[in-house]
Amino acid sequence: MAKTSPNVFHIRNAGLWPHDADFMIAAFDSTIPHLAAGGNAGQWGVEPFSRKDGFIQETHDDVRLSEEYRLTGKGDPVRTFIAEVRVDDGNSTSSNSNGNDDGGDGKVNVNVNGNDNGIGNADGDHDNEGSNSGQQSDGVAGHPLPLRTSPSPSGATFLPVGLITIRDGAFSRHVSSNAQLRPYTQLAKAEHARATSGGSSSGSDSGSHSGSGSGSNRGSSSGRGSGSSSGSRGGGGGFIYVDVVVTDFRTGKRRAGAGAALLQAAKEYARDRGRRSVYIDCWTGGTGKLVPYYQRLGFKPIQDFGVKRKDATVWTGKFLRYDLPEP
Repeated sequence: MAKTSPNVFHIRNAGLWPHDADFMIAAFDSTIPHLAAGGNAGQWGVEPFSRKDGFIQETHDDVRLSEEYRLTGKGDPVRTFIAEVRVDDGNSTSSNSNGNDDGGDGKVNVNVNGNDNGIGNADGDHDNEGSNSGQQSDGVAGHPLPLRTSPSPSGATFLPVGLITIRDGAFSRHVSSNAQLRPYTQLAKAEHARATSGGSSSGSDSGSHSGSGSGSNRGSSSGRGSGSSSGSRGGGGGFIYVDVVVTDFRTGKRRAGAGAALLQAAKEYARDRGRRSVYIDCWTGGTGKLVPYYQRLGFKPIQDFGVKRKDATVWTGKFLRYDLPEP
């Protein structure tokens, strides 16, 4: 039986708060000691993401480009969303600095397709999102956690706990260029092209390394694709690909269920755009818990594959798909 999380997650667009990129960088870094402690250092190694060449700038660019695509429909069809919990109403007030497994089905308040600018900010002005921000002394080794205060009359306070990046009609390069996966990715892209307007794929494949349930698999390479959108909003088929899912282990029990909530938001985003499938890939080494995690969330394994690293070792992965129910 699936565990139930007491947390209620609010899913909003990344880029609505000036500190979103900084939160994302810290969330990625928080996964490294957790994975190492659990016998999964082989997933990402032991070097913090923030020390990798280009990672900080790339993350800031990701947030900016996500907002540009949301507002204009131009550029690569890539979107990033952030999960938050409200911390001024007794929601999951206990904390565990070591973090918990991301199991559980947290309740979700999803807002991924509207034109408003996140929780409690329907007036469309998000320039003040960071003006009332604070910090909470909690998490790993007492490092402060960022708190976002909504500029709405309620003045609600939220703690970011996780993030997800998705691509509409495009895969990360380590997936699209992999010979073992090519029959599946080429078919998916061809079907997406037929289903969307203009008869062409929505965007180019990019170089990020993709996501996992309570961490991420990003980090084998950096850089973004340079393709452009074909205007596929509201299409009648095709797919989205989950590039990365990360939860912030500094937030302890408040992150429990955030991965599932973010993936549910991705499914709803796909459904709202008329897509048929959601693809993801994950690491299969270490304790091997990621594939069963995704299976519990409805994803079906398609194919094993490997990615050769610079040190000649092989990063072993599984390619999975979730098929949305027929409307």
